[in-house]
Amino acid sequence: MDVIKELGSDVKLKHIALNQYTLKENEPWKMRVKFKVHNEIVLGLKLCFACKKSLLPMIKSDMFVGNYPPTKTPHTVDLEEQITPAGFFQRGVYTGTARFLDYDGLVHMQYGFRFEISQQW
Repeated sequence: MDVIKELGSDVKLKHIALNQYTLKENEPWKMRVKFKVHNEIVLGLKLCFACKKSLLPMIKSDMFVGNYPPTKTPHTVDLEEQITPAGFFQRGVYTGTARFLDYDGLVHMQYGFRFEISQQW
């Protein structure tokens, strides 16, 4: 059962998965999430993402997003600020998967992404 939807359409999710973003090393970055909750209250929503460089797992993180009631208007959440890793071995192209899970372990949305960490923009 889909309780949460609306990162956008499947076309937008494919756009995220196919396009690569560049992050400068040792710089702060923040993510904003906009979503709608339908039908039921969502308890303990968290964003879990895992990234790997080539075949080596590199970054794994869980961020608590919150508890949300159903509404007609979308919720907008600014997640905590992160610092991009720095150093020669951290640079390169990463692929990853992000999942939005609730307290019960139900996956509401999952998408893939790609980004590059470099010294310069």
